[in-house]
Amino acid sequence: MMRGSRNLLWLLPLLLLAAAPAWWPMVVGFLQPRGDFILTQSSNGKERIFSMEDVFFTQSKNGEIDLEVKAKQILTSKGESEVQLKHVLAVVHDENGQPIEITGGIAQYDTKEQILRVRDNVEISSPEGYRLQTEALQYSAIPGTIENDNPVIIQSKSLKASGTGFRLNVATGDFLLNGRIAVTTH
Repeated sequence: MMRGSRNLLWLLPLLLLAAAPAWWPMVVGFLQPRGDFILTQSSNGKERIFSMEDVFFTQSKNGEIDLEVKAKQILTSKGESEVQLKHVLAVVHDENGQPIEITGGIAQYDTKEQILRVRDNVEISSPEGYRLQTEALQYSAIPGTIENDNPVIIQSKSLKASGTGFRLNVATGDFLLNGRIAVTTH
């Protein structure tokens, strides 16, 4: 028979190991994560990694914020650098820090290429009071341009212009309206 407290010390781990079938399921149940962590399938068959509501993020270039994005929902797909955004408000800053607001229903943002594609009732508002309406556009951060090839309507207090496609250089403010252009003044 064993005697002494030192001999009893090795019995405690042996008893825990022998009783493991009784207490192990309770420990596993306690440590298991709570909630629904089942990944859902996207409409294109790829698994979703995550979805977030009411998201705000910024992108900086040379220490200056050049893009701010607010969205009601953001979704990502597995293995892609592109995020899907719903109900978007994007603010692009020109060289003087003036905001150009872009709103739309749906957008995709490519994090590698730094390209924001907005569609579904897109509207651009400038600090000068111009309002541009179109169905889709693309903002490329690297050259700093906003452009599209769709029908466009531009309005201000004094004029209304329409065309097909445009290109705006955010840094310089240069604007090019393409296609058959119609202009009316108020």
